[in-house]
Formats: sequence, C-alpha cells, structure tokens
Amino acid sequence: MILFTIGTTAKKTGISIGTLRFYEEKGLVSPSRNASKQRIYTEEQISLPTFIRYLRRSGMPINTIHYYLQLAATGPETLSERQAILQRQKANILSEIDEKQHELAAINFKIAKNEKKRAAFRLDNNI
Repeated sequence: MILFTIGTTAKKTGISIGTLRFYEEKGLVSPSRNASKQRIYTEEQISLPTFIRYLRRSGMPINTIHYYLQLAATGPETLSERQAILQRQKANILSEIDEKQHELAAINFKIAKNEKKRAAFRLDNNI
C-alpha cells in the first residue's frame, strides 16, 4: 500500500494543506497518523478531498457533505438518499448556470448597444 504525507497529498490533489486540515477538523476526511504523528493518506483516501472540493465549489454546505459521507460509510442501503442529495445539488448547479446565462445575455446586450452607439458617434464625428 502506498502512503502519502499531507504535503504530498496536497500536491497530488491541488488542495492546500490548510484545506486538508480543515476537512479533517470538520470530520470529512480521516487520515491515519504515522509514528511521528504525521497525517498519512492512502491512495484511496486521496480521491475524497478532490470530491469534497467539487461539492464545496458547487455550493454544497459542509454539513450536507458531512451527512452525505456518513451515509456513504454505511453502505449501499443509503444509495437512494445519496443519489437524492447529489440530484438536488445538480439541480442547484443547473439553476445557477441558467441565472448566469441570463446575466451574460444582459451584458452581451449592453455591449452590443454600446458598440452601436460608439459606431454612430464615430460616424457623426468623422472618427
């Protein structure tokens, strides 16, 4: 079994050491400790912080992530509930994307309007 220190885990995942410690403090990850009391991650454990980061970036609260991970630890009998959590988060993300597309459309409209005004100004002033 290959083991990684917190520093190596941070480099491999792109997640800061501070964030990994925060995840541990919140009970989201549980690295082992070596004889020197250093945090040690297995290959399997390295993928979890990356998944947590995706959930956090998508806006999922820490307590929901914690609950999801508790469900995952209990086994396949919680698959339906875990699926529901992920489906709700997906719906939230899609809603945010829709909002951002509307915001982008408004900005694009204003840019086009300003370009027309600018072109008219140039024509009127022989620029």
